[in-house]
Amino acid sequence: MNAFTGDPLEAGSSQLLVFRTAEKVSAGAFSRGTNDSTDAAGSTLVITSEDAFNLCYTFEAEASGTYLFTIENGAGHEDATWKIYVLEEPFEDATRYISQAYEPSLTGAGSLEITAGSWVYCFCSVNAYTNSLDEVTGASTLTCTIQ
Repeated sequence: MNAFTGDPLEAGSSQLLVFRTAEKVSAGAFSRGTNDSTDAAGSTLVITSEDAFNLCYTFEAEASGTYLFTIENGAGHEDATWKIYVLEEPFEDATRYISQAYEPSLTGAGSLEITAGSWVYCFCSVNAYTNSLDEVTGASTLTCTIQ
């Protein structure tokens, strides 16, 4: 079975599932992504569409505060957007079911009050369901700044 769609796989095909354990995030230390960067104050996280390719990018907030989310889209992906879900506990089911269980805390750019210990799930509209990895590269960047 295809883990994303539930469709049966073709005879002779195989499937590789990759899981990553989310790490705690504070104002000075964010979880790893392919393009993480921090500003001089150490309070900015940069998440690319490649980081969220397998549906979402997840982190646990160690710092409470106002989290500002901004989006920069690449050429040809002007309509790409991000949905941010903030949960008090880690989501125990497959992350693809979050949208069925919860409404997004934020769609697009904006700010959220997030308390330490919350779990933040960042979904890009350009992902493995909608595009190939080659098409996702450079499509969109979500920047999260703790204010």
